[in-house]
Amino acid sequence: MDFIDQSTAFLSSPIFEWIIKGALIYLGLLWFSVVLWVTRDVINRSNNVLFQTMVILTNIALPVFGLVLYMIIRPTKTLTEKYYEELEYNFLNEHEHEESCGRCEKKVKSDFLFCPHCEEKLKEVCWSCKHTYLDEYAVCPYCGKKEKSATRKPQAEQKKKQSKKTKK
Repeated sequence: MDFIDQSTAFLSSPIFEWIIKGALIYLGLLWFSVVLWVTRDVINRSNNVLFQTMVILTNIALPVFGLVLYMIIRPTKTLTEKYYEELEYNFLNEHEHEESCGRCEKKVKSDFLFCPHCEEKLKEVCWSCKHTYLDEYAVCPYCGKKEKSATRKPQAEQKKKQSKKTKK
């Protein structure tokens, strides 16, 4: 009976009351910090006011369950991360459709038929299938048809004349 008397005496002592009060204060601070963290996190991850309010109220009312539930359903990225990811995506897509002119080496859009800087012909339009293809190809890579010889010969002759004039 000595053990039971000592346990009863300890439970009714002021030291045990201080331990209980300290534990309750610790749990209260922990609960407050979880609510504060969830509030800041949900504001950084969502613009939906209803979602933010529901998450905060759930964590106030049900601290442990609310935190676990929020960790499951919270958005994976913050609004800032989404913004910079979209900027990067737009930047890469904008520069993906550019290539260099073979003559002046300046950047031109991939759908240009002529270089706007040096007037070099970059691509041909197929007379058969109407696709554009590089000027260097002998046949259309889409349908396999050769370019009409009537349009090809005068261009070739003009290039030869220009190259002879530049050599003189």
